Amino acid sequence: MALTSRPKLKQAHSYIKRKRKGWSTIIAANTVHTAAAKVLIAMLALVLAAALCPQVSHGSGVSYYVSTSGSDSNSGKNLSSPLLTINKAVSLVKPGDTIYVRGGTYKLTKSIDPTVSGTASSRITLQSYGGEQVVVDAAGANGGRAGTKAIRLSGVSYWTISKIHVTKSPGIGISIQDGAHDNRIESLNIYSNGGTGMQLETNAYNNYINAVNSYFNYDPPYGEHADGFANKAGARNNTFNRCKAWNNSDDGWDFWGGGYSQISKSEAFNNGYNASGVHYPEGDGTGFKLGGQSAGGWSGSNTVRNSAAYNNYGSGFLWNNATMKNMLYNTTAYNNNRGKLSYAFNYRFENGDIIRNSVSAGTGGVRLADNVDNKSNSWNLGLTGISFASVDPKASNFLYLVSGSPLIDKGIQVGITFTNKAPDLGAFELGAEWR
Repeated sequence: MALTSRPKLKQAHSYIKRKRKGWSTIIAANTVHTAAAKVLIAMLALVLAAALCPQVSHGSGVSYYVSTSGSDSNSGKNLSSPLLTINKAVSLVKPGDTIYVRGGTYKLTKSIDPTVSGTASSRITLQSYGGEQVVVDAAGANGGRAGTKAIRLSGVSYWTISKIHVTKSPGIGISIQDGAHDNRIESLNIYSNGGTGMQLETNAYNNYINAVNSYFNYDPPYGEHADGFANKAGARNNTFNRCKAWNNSDDGWDFWGGGYSQISKSEAFNNGYNASGVHYPEGDGTGFKLGGQSAGGWSGSNTVRNSAAYNNYGSGFLWNNATMKNMLYNTTAYNNNRGKLSYAFNYRFENGDIIRNSVSAGTGGVRLADNVDNKSNSWNLGLTGISFASVDPKASNFLYLVSGSPLIDKGIQVGITFTNKAPDLGAFELGAEWR
């Protein structure tokens, strides 16, 4: 288009000069045609951009608002006309839509149970509005029936749930199950539920859990099953990043019958104990339980990086009879086996597992079978007298290294960023601490 229009501009310019117009007229004429050409080029650019832009076949991008002062007879499409319940909003969304929940406590009468999936390019989002505090109280969900799950993502995909705190479910707090995949759960707390805080199960895969805290979860009367996080029953290829699990009646993480997953920059502590420090009668109290399965089943092949287990009733990091080897890189275990059990340690592995650049300190010790591939760890190098910036769990620099520590630059490269000539040992690289 630009090539065919240029001669016309020249012809117009010549015509004006033949008419012996003044220079101001010539300049004005050229300005008009130059502007027209620019407009035409801009229009063509818009057309081209539209043609190149990926087309989304689903999702209207509607925003829905929920408030404790709203009504489910409202449209929910603006702040002045919000819905009352999260469930109502969930029943309305399509790919690309977002639900904004205003601050307050939402007492469920039934589980939040989406049936519509988003897409890779049009996720469905459920999140708090601005920085407002949102709590989902599931005590009365489904009549308080045992085993009720507060949020249940069953077979759905491409959901993002952010800053929606979950508590008092009769069973699991948040369940991702039945092949649900590519969901994101982030920046929220799950606490005081009657089962595991967050459980991925029954072939859930490719889900991403980021900055989630799971704590004070307890299944009465004995606390045998409630973990902080569980990746069970065929769940695989899931990622936990910057998560914490503490004071859960059973374990911090449990990978019974599941695996092939990643844990990074995460912590498990005080599991097996309630908030008062009393042990739950049937709670194993393991920090990271990386396997276990029924007869004929499978588990394991998990990778743990830059993570710490401390002050747990049982073991810090445990293979738990996993059928496939687990990999641990730059981990720290401190003062585990508070229950003084004969079978619990800071680290216990027996199936060809790989352990690199890791630290065992305080009580707990290490028990490894001969087939475990362990190198460049504090116990391999005979490092003793290990000191930390703080051993107070409440301190922000708890288990950080100090300048001059024998753990500095003693590691080998395992694909994790380091700040000096070689990786440090343990979960916290000096100068690059992530907590």
